[in-house]
Amino acid sequence: MVDLLLAERGVAAVGEVCHVVERAGADNERCGCGRPAHDCAFWRGVLTEAFGPRFASVCQTRASAHARAVQPRAMLGPRWSGGQDEVARYLADLDRLYTAIERRVGSRPIWDSSKSPVYARHLRQVRPGVKVVGLRRDPRGVYLSWTRPKVRDETSDRRTMPEHGLAGSVARWLYGTLGASFVDRRCLVLSYEKLVGASDPGTELARIVEHDHRDVDRTEEGPGGWDHAIGGNPIRFRSGTLDAVAADERWRQELHWTAKAMVWSLCIPAAKATDLALGVGEPLDVGSLAGRTRLDRRVRVDAGAAIRPERERPRSR
Repeated sequence: MVDLLLAERGVAAVGEVCHVVERAGADNERCGCGRPAHDCAFWRGVLTEAFGPRFASVCQTRASAHARAVQPRAMLGPRWSGGQDEVARYLADLDRLYTAIERRVGSRPIWDSSKSPVYARHLRQVRPGVKVVGLRRDPRGVYLSWTRPKVRDETSDRRTMPEHGLAGSVARWLYGTLGASFVDRRCLVLSYEKLVGASDPGTELARIVEHDHRDVDRTEEGPGGWDHAIGGNPIRFRSGTLDAVAADERWRQELHWTAKAMVWSLCIPAAKATDLALGVGEPLDVGSLAGRTRLDRRVRVDAGAAIRPERERPRSR
């Protein structure tokens, strides 16, 4: 959702670059433009420059190493992600990928929506000036989302995303939410509820652009906008005018009160303690333990985005 909003403001939202080798190079999943990555001019050019004309076979060979490099346990050191030599090869691959992406997006800022804190740490080694942005969502909403089956439309066999129970959801929320703060104490922390609950999300989005300390040229043409995002929410395959955004707060009605209490008590005290210790941005804002039910929501979509008109992009054969 943030990818779509930022792309309208001249930012090159390229999706989850941490998964590009596996999903675009090896598995040939669909790009946001609707084409398979190997048929997309943007990603075909990036992968060819980074890995050569036979990039598909190279990516199939390197996919497992790239997956190990961004696992949470890799935060403990190189020995947990294949050893120092494998990490060095991973960093070299990442450097080549970013060099190819930068060449094609021009002066636009790049929005990499990868959600792995250990990937952010790797990226800062090859691009020391990168800025980290943490988008926080109420963990109760995250828990409900992880329990729902979701079809990944970008895959040829329409496989589903993994589902997680309470323990797995809490662990992933703590890792993803707090990890960015440990990687960069100066990271910009934004609230999902504040971003999509506002009548105009432009103020929060402007903070992301300003965090990069660069002016964005909204008139610049060329590839690299949200149409070429790899990974992320299936809503990116719809085209039209971005009409409204609203928070998905179904957890308020659908979660049992015991589940709400358990998730809140496991996540929020740890998050607030970490913020206080690190002095990270603004305080965590996820409401109270019980949470009052809000009404008057025009749209309730899991990604928090609505697009008008809703027209599915045709699948490439």
